[in-house]
Amino acid sequence: MIAADLLTYTMELGAHTRVGTVRVCCAVAEHVHARRDVVAGHHALLRELKRHWRFEVREALPDNADTVAFGTLSGAFQAGVQRAELHADGPPVVLSAGLEDGDLRLFGVAGCPAGAVLRPAECAD
Repeated sequence: MIAADLLTYTMELGAHTRVGTVRVCCAVAEHVHARRDVVAGHHALLRELKRHWRFEVREALPDNADTVAFGTLSGAFQAGVQRAELHADGPPVVLSAGLEDGDLRLFGVAGCPAGAVLRPAECAD
């Protein structure tokens, strides 16, 4: 199975779908993101790779009932509000997030630690 297949592979019910707390597809995407030069000519893989975005929080500030996270985005966060998994201390937490001028707004979240990572929750569906 090649990396492109792993990014779209649907796990069977009861199969192991995570590496630690991260979905297998997102773990593969993270590995490939770090080696983009190796897959430069593989357009289908690069398109699929964009769907498995990753946002690493450098700093977060409260904004009324929300939190605005500043950090680094890998992949392509789709327009509008999306469900995201917040990976910090403990098990992942699913929340709503939206991209605003390169920063990530976490709706209804009262804080987020530096170093936390957000990934698409749709991979968990």
